[in-house]
Amino acid sequence: MGKIILPFLCMLLLFPTATSGSEPEGLKCPNPDVLMKTTVKDKDELSQALVDIIPKVYGSSPDYQEWQIEVIKPMPILTGMEENYYKMAVNFCGENVANLSWFV
Repeated sequence: MGKIILPFLCMLLLFPTATSGSEPEGLKCPNPDVLMKTTVKDKDELSQALVDIIPKVYGSSPDYQEWQIEVIKPMPILTGMEENYYKMAVNFCGENVANLSWFV
């Protein structure tokens, strides 16, 4: 599961923007002004998009030829231990980006 979650989070944070948190070296956060606002109703659309996104991110690596979605939720509704990923996104790229991000 970690092989999918952390790289997906990094992928969501690739585009530059000004942030209030500290930005790790090499990380560029997305501009929240160009991100789409989504809801839980968009889960199926994201699930379908991952079929194209994952090969673009991982290329032909045999480690990522087979994968499955175990959790898919908008970051702002995460609870329990998963909420820590939302807090990391807020820290690295700001609340606006975190509120428009998904946990996969």
